[in-house]
Amino acid sequence: MNDDDNRRLHPRVDAAIVVRSRQLESSELPLLASSLGRPDPPIPALNLVKNGIHVTHLSAANLSLGGISAAGDLEIDAEKAYAKGTDLVVEFDLGDGETPVRAVAQVMWTRPQGDLTAMGLMFLLISDAAFMRIQDYVAKHL
Repeated sequence: MNDDDNRRLHPRVDAAIVVRSRQLESSELPLLASSLGRPDPPIPALNLVKNGIHVTHLSAANLSLGGISAAGDLEIDAEKAYAKGTDLVVEFDLGDGETPVRAVAQVMWTRPQGDLTAMGLMFLLISDAAFMRIQDYVAKHL
């Protein structure tokens, strides 16, 4: 265990899952701000078929109740590299047969990882049901 592990609020578990993400559009921010604290906030869709939307596929390294650490080739997938402070819609499957978990997350850090970019994403807005599913996933993989 290193010093970073001691400072974490939530335990992290290894998670080999694919995370789909896209940057939030400025027009989506007012609705999200008004949804803070609600048990089932309206999380925007990825809009995979909408023209002009760039969806990035990341490979998760670990998952916790607070966020996810992942890496991807942002030069290929993203319209522009994600920088610290970028707000994203993220979606991922937990392999539990349920619909994908969707949340709003913020990029907390980025760093090069070979040809990829690694990043830490902190969940900002997530439904209670999705939070409970992540909690179950983490508990099963500790």
